[in-house]
Amino acid sequence: MNKALLIFALFASIVANSTVVPKVCLGQYEAKIPAFEFVDNDKTIKASAYDVKLVLFYDHIKYYCGEIELLGFYESVEDSSGEVNMAVTVTNSISIGFDFNLLLDKKTKSLKITGLNGVPEAQLSKRQIKLTKKN
Repeated sequence: MNKALLIFALFASIVANSTVVPKVCLGQYEAKIPAFEFVDNDKTIKASAYDVKLVLFYDHIKYYCGEIELLGFYESVEDSSGEVNMAVTVTNSISIGFDFNLLLDKKTKSLKITGLNGVPEAQLSKRQIKLTKKN
């Protein structure tokens, strides 16, 4: 019984840590999505420009789309030498929920969002916030 419990605990810790993002990814990324059009059920829909902001934490993500705030989690994280590929699911727990992919270029510290149905790919730059002491 103890061996089974130990194996289960080890497996659970490996699974839990497999979706933790590397430290290089953490931070806030922002961009302005330009106006665009997409087709839904044979109807062309025009979308206005909006601001998008992503805040990446070790174990979750916050996605801000205009005035909407969504909470998300990493479904998978693949860390290669030059980039980190993340599959994400976000929701507001009421009526909105969707999946998309994030690709972080480690060298440029830029983040690309892909896989949002009808929304063009977006390139977000990392915000460089520096704290200074007040005299």
